[in-house]
Amino acid sequence: FKRTDGLTNARVSSNLKGGISLQNWKKAIPLPDLEQLQGKIEADLKFDARQSDIEKENYAAIGFSGNASATDIRYKVKNSPDIRVKFASMSASPQKIGLTTRDLRLGKSDMSINGELLHPMAYFSENKNITGKVKIQAGLLDLNEWSGNQVETKTTVAGPAFLPDLSAYNYSNIDAEVDIAQINFGNHTIKEMRGMASLGLENIDVKSLAMDVDG
Repeated sequence: FKRTDGLTNARVSSNLKGGISLQNWKKAIPLPDLEQLQGKIEADLKFDARQSDIEKENYAAIGFSGNASATDIRYKVKNSPDIRVKFASMSASPQKIGLTTRDLRLGKSDMSINGELLHPMAYFSENKNITGKVKIQAGLLDLNEWSGNQVETKTTVAGPAFLPDLSAYNYSNIDAEVDIAQINFGNHTIKEMRGMASLGLENIDVKSLAMDVDG
């Protein structure tokens, strides 16, 4: 990571390239209650831009490219369902960041999450007007499997909790589409849930929502 040319029109450049074997990470850094950690993460990302080009959305002058992927990920901690990701990938450009997943399993639940983040360079500008869209599809979403895994702990907090200032994201929003065949929640079964909504920092605008509850 490098920042040059002062504060008025700073130039920021960075390069990330490499891979991580999670099995080796598990051996190097033992984690409490961890039963399984495996898979591989690879990345090849480059970034080079000036502040003025970001604010003007001058994408032709912005260097932001590359991709990252995760394959055969498995994460399991004691007394919790295991999490598996067969494949996930991210692609980057000044115009958008794309996300694709395949065969994502959270215990018994199976799903896929695909989407894109538009104008990612706005993160570096004063007004972080970031937009995007995401689609979540699932055959089964079993919430009961996760509801009994909360561990009650006592904590002592000294002083006020830190809350980040997110006011710059007030005009950002994500369009979400959901298509879930079945949800298990308590004694209820929700089937064929389909909906669309716009998610903002302070509000959710539901465009459409349909489902069959205990039908």
